[in-house]
Amino acid sequence: MNYLKLFLMFVVFAVLCSGLSVSSYSAETNAAAKFLIESQRPVFSVAISPDSKLLAAGHDVNASISIWDTTTGKELQTLKGHSYSYSPQTGISEGLVNSVAFSPDGTMLVSGGSDGNIIIWNTARWDILIKTPRIAGVAASTGFSPDGKVIAAGNGTLVSLWDVATGKKLKDFKGHSMGVNSIAFSPREKLLASGSSDRTIIVWDIVTGEKLLILDGQSRSVQSVDISPDGKSLISGGNYPNLMLWDLNNGALLKMIPSAQGMVMSVKYNPAGDKIMAGFRNGSVTLLDLKTVSRRTEFTHKNTVNSVAFSPDGKMVASGDISGRIILWSVEALGGSLAYPSRRPAQPYE
Repeated sequence: MNYLKLFLMFVVFAVLCSGLSVSSYSAETNAAAKFLIESQRPVFSVAISPDSKLLAAGHDVNASISIWDTTTGKELQTLKGHSYSYSPQTGISEGLVNSVAFSPDGTMLVSGGSDGNIIIWNTARWDILIKTPRIAGVAASTGFSPDGKVIAAGNGTLVSLWDVATGKKLKDFKGHSMGVNSIAFSPREKLLASGSSDRTIIVWDIVTGEKLLILDGQSRSVQSVDISPDGKSLISGGNYPNLMLWDLNNGALLKMIPSAQGMVMSVKYNPAGDKIMAGFRNGSVTLLDLKTVSRRTEFTHKNTVNSVAFSPDGKMVASGDISGRIILWSVEALGGSLAYPSRRPAQPYE
């Protein structure tokens, strides 16, 4: 217990010494700080479409995906294609959608599940275009390449690539010794980054499969990685109380940004590349200005935030938690008049 107290004191001291000014938002301090969509299903992943009109969320209830209209808050579709099972004897359910991502042109959505399936959906009809053969591991993270022609997924200890047009596997990248939790394509280069429970991040050449960089400064498992819009840096977070900013030219650690919030579940750059958003296991969400690292805005869910996402225009952020809440915020001062009806009567966010 004494060691725990010392650790917490150190974290608080680090934050105070970092020069960050922290603004907290709740129902009492900001009228827009309330949950806007109550999906009634635990949320494991969220994504916003390229035109910012749709929000997709992956769940564990029936291994489903919900599609929401970001203007009205209405649920438009519930997609079911991943395997789900429930045992009445044990009360245990199996099957969840770990990852959802829209294609760059918005015509497709890819989802990865704990069932080992990767599904590409047509966003015009919401039917299945391609369902890849079941992989051996969990499809923990999925995403489209910038040109929309390739999808990548964490596949156990592997990173696997598939051709979008045919659904055929192109190649496997081997290098991690434990499960891959997160993948991210570089927007400008033919690079792909993967973060793993083995505490490393590997930057791959997509064409050759060569390991270009191995970033191994994390003390524990890496939960989430994202590459900046200009392709020059990478942000990572995991089971440690820091956000880590890396130089992709040489692999150097540029900044270690302390946080008192604990384990990082998800981290994303905004489209301009000057801000990041991170969701934490303790239910906090942080919006951080990278230009000065001097302004940090924090707002909270009541439960673990599994996924965060920016809208492509950078005006909205979404965060989804284990209790099923999806919150949409206005980035501009987090004070926009976003007031969408939910499936249950709207309640003040607490």
